[in-house]
Amino acid sequence: MLIVDGDHIVAKTFERILALAGFAVRTAATAIEAHGTLKALRPDAVIIDTGMRSASGLGLLYHIRSLEMHQHLPAIVLTGQNPLPDEVLDEFDRLGAHVRYKPIGAADLIETVCQLLRRR
Repeated sequence: MLIVDGDHIVAKTFERILALAGFAVRTAATAIEAHGTLKALRPDAVIIDTGMRSASGLGLLYHIRSLEMHQHLPAIVLTGQNPLPDEVLDEFDRLGAHVRYKPIGAADLIETVCQLLRRR
């Protein structure tokens, strides 16, 4: 599992939650760091925050989908912007990402990840 979030506290909180649920988790603070991690690892899924300062979550997801080995990587996009414009939601849907809104509780995060992995 790869969590990409520019907020260190949020990334570490999600990492702890998912690790306690039995997932192997890595974090990246930027899209550039995520690119390197994705080249080195084959995570089961990726969780992307849309509010990163260095790049958009949508831009990172485009990059992920351009990589042959990650074209079908399960993706969850987390956003604090509610509602997202329909065009953005449609694009995330086209890219196969599951959109969830912040704040998200621990149980909901774990359940969302489990549901996504069951669909694989």
